[in-house]
Amino acid sequence: MAIDYYKDHKFKDQNIKPLLDLLIKVFAVYILMNDKDNLFESGFFGKGSLKLINDSFAKLLTTIRPHMIPLAETFTLFGE
Repeated sequence: MAIDYYKDHKFKDQNIKPLLDLLIKVFAVYILMNDKDNLFESGFFGKGSLKLINDSFAKLLTTIRPHMIPLAETFTLFGE
């Protein structure tokens, strides 16, 4: 599976792994935010869950903010 490949992959720069972990969390919470209706209808999420999801997303974005410019500049380098 992809998660196993990711966990076992030896990156040239090991400092990138925590940043990738953070990006995966941002993506996961984003998906939860967009597909929350079915989770509420099924009872998986209860009262107060939406606030927790929104707070988590805000915290993740605050954490990733200092890394955004270097990430954007990296993708620009690959495009040249």
